[in-house]
Amino acid sequence: MEKGVAQYKKEQKAKAREQDKARKKQQNKPSSAAPVKASQAPVDDSSPAEPGLDKSYSSLPWLLLVVSWIGFIGYILVRA
Repeated sequence: MEKGVAQYKKEQKAKAREQDKARKKQQNKPSSAAPVKASQAPVDDSSPAEPGLDKSYSSLPWLLLVVSWIGFIGYILVRA
């Protein structure tokens, strides 16, 4: 049974490695093809969000947390 688990883990690791290689290859392709694509057709602004924009969404929960704590502290100070 342990051999089966070890073999399964090896297969999953190999599969993840191959997926990672394919993902990296796909990421490198658009960056090298971008100048050619830009010269062929205008850029469409309605395209999905770029990966760099995800950072602003990840800071939103922290911003809301800070605002809520400031409001809570303000409420306690006004009430006291």
